[in-house]
Amino acid sequence: MAKRKQLSASGSDAGLASSETAARVVGWLRSSGADVHLKFLDNLQFVRSLAPFLIAEGLESVAWEWTARTVNDETAAWSSAVRIRRASRMLAELVRIKSQPQYGDLDAAISTILDAEQRFHASPLLASLLTLPWRSVSWLSTVEAYSRTTPSQKLFDAHLATADLLPEPFTVERAHLNLCHPTHPDLAPALRFFKDRQRLRELVRRLHPGKIHLGKMDTAKLKGLGVIPWIAFLGHDTVNHLTRLGRSRDAEDVTELLCSELPDLFTNPPNLT
Repeated sequence: MAKRKQLSASGSDAGLASSETAARVVGWLRSSGADVHLKFLDNLQFVRSLAPFLIAEGLESVAWEWTARTVNDETAAWSSAVRIRRASRMLAELVRIKSQPQYGDLDAAISTILDAEQRFHASPLLASLLTLPWRSVSWLSTVEAYSRTTPSQKLFDAHLATADLLPEPFTVERAHLNLCHPTHPDLAPALRFFKDRQRLRELVRRLHPGKIHLGKMDTAKLKGLGVIPWIAFLGHDTVNHLTRLGRSRDAEDVTELLCSELPDLFTNPPNLT
């Protein structure tokens, strides 16, 4: 509890690197034996608070060590679910911090995921480990692209290729990434998704049965990688792209479909700023 309060009190951006907060916390974790079983990785708030200090103080290697032990330590009696939860959270936090402008923005975030691919390429947990950070970077590269520096084509393409390793197709995410490609945006995947009306309806009903009301939806889901709001954002970007290309009829078709299936979200998209 004391360490958690210390992290919260020291959490301003200014002076992170010189605070030695991470060094003290890591030292305490080691001296107390808490780093033996790594149970503190189950505390998302603790991990989220500590990660910025680790990176600012040049202790990112400690986070990688914890992640590697979680994934690879065969002597530990952790279930696969526990390993995936802990390791993916730690990796997602590294990616989140690296995505900030002072650390390299989306290029750095994507590079961190690629680093994880190389480090854990032989692990059967790789696909599940990458899912959360991959979706996080995909959200930043599409829904929140307006607030980010465009990544290089090479890294963007590598990020798209990572999707082939994941345990699910992530059709919405991949369609949006293709649409937001930095050098050659591709409408085709988005149009295929929206033209399959039955599939869209089934997906919406499965993920959110009943009529969707914007005011009743959890704000975290609107801002935190939810597939339903992601469909709405993909729809907006698809319509805008079609309109710029002069394909007004196709734009009207997508608009009509989404106004029917996601009336509140599509006509009143959540404000992310």
